[in-house]
Amino acid sequence: MSEVAIIGAGPAGIAAAIQLRRYDIQPLLFEADAVGGMAVNANLIENYPGFPRGVSGRNLVSLFQRQLRAAEIPVVPERVVVVEKTDAGFRIVTGKADYQSARVILASGTSPKEIDIPGAPRLTDEMRRRIISEVKSILEARDRDIAIIGAGDAAFDYALNLSRANRVSINNRGDRSQCLPLLIRRASQIATIQYRENATLAKVDSSGIRLALTWSIEGRITVEPVDYLLTAIGRTPNIGIINSIGEAEIAALQSLGYLKVIGDAGNGRHRQVGIAVGDGVRAAMEVAAAIGAC
Repeated sequence: MSEVAIIGAGPAGIAAAIQLRRYDIQPLLFEADAVGGMAVNANLIENYPGFPRGVSGRNLVSLFQRQLRAAEIPVVPERVVVVEKTDAGFRIVTGKADYQSARVILASGTSPKEIDIPGAPRLTDEMRRRIISEVKSILEARDRDIAIIGAGDAAFDYALNLSRANRVSINNRGDRSQCLPLLIRRASQIATIQYRENATLAKVDSSGIRLALTWSIEGRITVEPVDYLLTAIGRTPNIGIINSIGEAEIAALQSLGYLKVIGDAGNGRHRQVGIAVGDGVRAAMEVAAAIGAC
C-alpha cells in the first residue's frame, strides 16, 4: 500500500512527484511511454519562465528527467489500465500487476482524436506505422516528405520542428486556422513548409515503401507521395481508466484530497506545460495537507 500513486509522468505528474518528495512522501509514479509526455514533441516552448529564448521540448524533458533522478523518484514502466475505488483506497491494475494506494493523482494526459484515413485498413502493418499522431518517433528523420492534417498550434509547431531537415505540408480541412499568429508567420517564412486550405484526404495507398496520398484541394485532385502522414486534429482527455468511479464520487474524492485529475487530463483546451506544472504542485500540496504531512 503506497500513500500516493501518480499515473502519468508528463509535466504535471513529474511536478506532483517532486513536490511530494519535499514532504518526505515517496510516490508511486507510473509511465508506460516516455517520461515527459507530450512536451517532448514541442518545437519551442516560449511561455515557460526561466528560458528567455525558449526551450525545445526535448531539452526541457531532459531537465525534468534529471530532476526526477536527483529527487530519487523511480518510474514504474507499466501501463495502468484501470483504477478502482476500494475500502482502503484504490486498486491500480496494470498489464503486469495490481497495486494498492491510499490516494491517486491522475496525470494521464490525452489521446489523439480519431480520424478516418480512407484506405488505411488495406495497408500493411509497416505502412500503417507511417501514419502517426506525434512527432517524437520521427524527430531524427532527414530528407523526408511529411504531410500533416490539422491547422492548430500543434500542426504548425510540428511542421516547424520537422522542417529543419524535411519537406512538410500542412493540410487544413477548412479555410480558417485556430493557430497562434506567430506560428503562422514563422511557417510562412520557411521554404520547406507548404500550407494548403480546403484540403481533404480522399485516399491512402502504398507507393513502394512510401504512402501515396490522394488529396482534394480546392476541388482539384492531386496525388502526393510521402514518407509519413501526421494527424494533428485535437486530443481528448485520457481518463477512461477511472470510468468505474461515478462522477459524483470523483468530485467528492477530489474535494477530500483522495483523487486529483490534473494537467492535460483535466484542463480541456488549456494544454500548456506551465499550467500542467502548476497543477502538479498544487495537487501535491493538497494531497500532502490531506495526509497531514504539512
